[in-house]
Amino acid sequence: MTGIRARADRLRETPEFQFEFVNLDVTDAIASRMEQLCVSRAELARRMGVSRARVTQILAGNDNLTLKTLVLIASALDARVSVAFGPGAERGCPVSTPGMQTTGGREMKADSTGQQASST
Repeated sequence: MTGIRARADRLRETPEFQFEFVNLDVTDAIASRMEQLCVSRAELARRMGVSRARVTQILAGNDNLTLKTLVLIASALDARVSVAFGPGAERGCPVSTPGMQTTGGREMKADSTGQQASST
């Protein structure tokens, strides 16, 4: 059983696995905001200027949404997109990358306006 758990733990760290969790978080957040505002799929589609089928596709979570689409959805739902990078697997950064900001272990956040703020 230990071998299976170790393999499962390794799989949880893969980008593919992490993508599925982020995708679920995003679609859940959209659906929750729609519910808060009593916005139907048809109304969201109208506000976004897309078809109802497109909204259904988005909410099904089978799509890799672009940042532009996320901002469009947020705007239609009178909201803002907020992204947070927190600690993950410690891999270190052996080589300095041009343009890379060092955070000293602090969490970096960027919102839909492009502003960044760091927090500990």
